[in-house]
Formats: sequence, structure tokens, C-alpha cells
Amino acid sequence: MKNHSNPIRLFAEILGIVAVSEVLVMLLLPMLGGNLGALTEGLLDVTLLVLLSGPAVYWRTMAVTRAAVNAARPPSQRTSGTSIRSAVALTGITQLVGLALTGAGIVWQQQSIDTEAQVRFDRAVERAEAEVKRRLDYPVYGLTGIRAAYAASDVVSHAEFRELVKTLDIDTQFPGVRGFGYVEPVAKADVDKYVFQQRAEGMPDFKIPTQGPGNDLYIVKHVEPLESNFDAWGSDLGKDPVRREALERAARTGESSLSGRVTVLRDGVPHLGFMYVVPVYRKGADPVTEQQHKAALSGLLYAPMVAADVMAGAADLTHEAVQVELFDGDVRTSGNLLFNGNSQLATLNGAQLHRDGDVRMLQATRPLLIGGRLLNLRVGSTPAFVASLDRSSVALMAVSGAFGSFMMALAVWLLASGRLRAQNLARRMTAEL
Repeated sequence: MKNHSNPIRLFAEILGIVAVSEVLVMLLLPMLGGNLGALTEGLLDVTLLVLLSGPAVYWRTMAVTRAAVNAARPPSQRTSGTSIRSAVALTGITQLVGLALTGAGIVWQQQSIDTEAQVRFDRAVERAEAEVKRRLDYPVYGLTGIRAAYAASDVVSHAEFRELVKTLDIDTQFPGVRGFGYVEPVAKADVDKYVFQQRAEGMPDFKIPTQGPGNDLYIVKHVEPLESNFDAWGSDLGKDPVRREALERAARTGESSLSGRVTVLRDGVPHLGFMYVVPVYRKGADPVTEQQHKAALSGLLYAPMVAADVMAGAADLTHEAVQVELFDGDVRTSGNLLFNGNSQLATLNGAQLHRDGDVRMLQATRPLLIGGRLLNLRVGSTPAFVASLDRSSVALMAVSGAFGSFMMALAVWLLASGRLRAQNLARRMTAEL
């Protein structure tokens, strides 16, 4: 006869039930709230473990106990094993159905929270996109304002250019812009003549320190504030292929042009940035074709910008704990990165940031066509953003559902076992008659 009350077997079965229940709990915990404290998470772990494993341990123990008691009775008073198994099966099915409904509720609540998080994140991306566009386009207003002075006058002297730039209040109105300058195209054969002309106009220190390999030079005639841009004064911007491309594109199309990634000096220290260029045509000219644009070109106004200064604080205006990155071209090439910054909310209370290569919960990339140049804005969630999602309702639903399933199963067990006791009592009374 098979021994159903083997204590070693019973102990092993109970350990198995607890182990399986703990595995299920560990799988559930990340869904129930990744931002729970250690103490709260531990209490939740214990509560779910008790609610999941408790009924199974109880029913298995009671089954062994009843089997032992039943075996000790006379054959005429023994309870049918089929009836007990039916009661246990019915109770188990009840709990499984309750847990399945709880699981469905958890999934629904989780999806609801994720949807809300996506909506918040999308709004943050929209704010970041609008703010970055505004900041990158804003220097054009300064350049077009200076161009209006060239349209109204045949010649703008060094002193007049200085006064024009002073009225713009660069530090306040154009954050990140290192200054405004005016470039004139000069043939390499005419360099000495051009230097003599500038010195004759009241700039005795004017010189052209370096020249590019091309026959056409783009010489910085004016640049203000001169004190912080002295190294650029008289230089040939065309010697840098990236700057030359932007200058020639502006001259060819008549549109404002943004350069690719360049190095911009700030306080003598090189920083990543870009350069905005606006063409200036001779007074009265109205070019239409590419040839007409080149023929009527008088010079080009430019504004060098430090990317970190232009983008400073942009992430904060999203009002979310996000990371904002700006790329010159493909985001998959790290060498194209112009700016990388996090909002203050992302580091609030010492919150940790993602490391390179970490997977973000949410991430979006938006292409930006600025000044004829394709940039890419990438916005990603941070650990602080994930922690801000309130998932306590998921944990509450899990505990409530598990407890409800336990109570329903207990009710079914009590009804089924009560019915068995009544049948056994009736059977014994019949046997005694």
C-alpha cells in the first residue's frame, strides 16, 4: 500500500510549492513597481508568497492528514478518495481562475500606466523639438537685422558694424552666439591689395594670417565683439571645408545656411558648435538663378555658435526627467554628437543616469532641417523618469487579487469539505442502523 503520509515527501512537496511561488513572485515584482523601496518590495514579496503558496501548502497538508485519518478508520467508515480530490480540484480551479483574472487586471493596469508614460514622453519630445528649433533659428534674426543695414547703405564701416552688433545685446538675446561677422570673397591674387585697402580704411592691424588652398578666399572683414573673436579677424573661413560648404551654399541659394559640426573658440578653449551664414547682395540686386546669386554677391554675414551654450537648459523646458542629444547627421555615429544634456529633474536627489549603451524605456528621434542642414534630435527617458511613474496601483491590484483569490478558494473549500463531512456523517449513521 502506497504511503501518502511520508514526511520526507511531504516536506519536499511543500518546498517545491514555496519555490515555484517565489519564482512567480520574482517575475511579477518588476512589473508591480520598479521604483519601490527595499522595505516595501520585501513586504510585497512576502505577502504575495504567502497568498500564492499558503493555500497550496494548506490543501496538500490537509490532504495528507485526511488520508492518514481515513486510513485509520474501519473500511465501512472510510471517505471516498475521489470525493476529496474533487473538492481539492474545485478549490484549486477557483484560485487559478481568480489569479488569472488578477493577472489580466495587472496587465491592463500596466498598459494604462505605460500609455500615460508614453503621452508624457511624447509631450516632452514635442517641447524639446520646438525649443531646439527656436534656439537654432534665432541667430538668423540677428543676421538679417545686420543685413538690413547693408541693404540701406553702400558701405558699412568697421565702426558702424561695431555699433550694429552692440545694439543686438548678444549675451542676452542670442545665448551661445560668440559674435557676428562679415565675410568678403577675395581672389588669392588680390590678397595684398585687399589688406592694403582695409588698413587704409582705419584698421592698421588688419592682416590675413592664414589662407586656404583654394583660389577664392572668404576673408573675415568685420567681427564683433572683436576682443573675444580677434583670432578670427582677417582669417580665411574658406580654408575649412565644412565652413566653406556653408558659405558657398548660402551664396549659391540665397538662403540662410547652417554649417556642419565645427570647432568654435570660447575664451580660448575649443568647443563643438556650428556656424550660421546669411548672404548679402549688392544694393538693388534681386538675383533669382544660381548664376545671378553668385554675380550679385557682396559678402556673407556669419554667426559662430557653441552647441553646449545654445542648448543649455533646453532639456529643463521639457518639464520631464529626460536626456536630450543633438546630432549633426546620423545618430548612430558617435562622432556626429554635438550636444548631450539631461534635465535637472533627471538628476534630482542624486538620481543615477543611464550609461552609454543602456537601453532606455522610451526614446524618440526627430529630424530637424535647420538652415538647409539635417540635424537629428534624440530624446530619451532616464531612470528618474521611470521612477516617477506611480505603479503602486499595480502592486495593490496584485495583492488584492491574490487575497481575493485566496478567499474565494477558501470559501469553495469550506463548502466542499462541509458537504463531504455531511455525506460522511450520513453514511456512518446509515451504517449504524
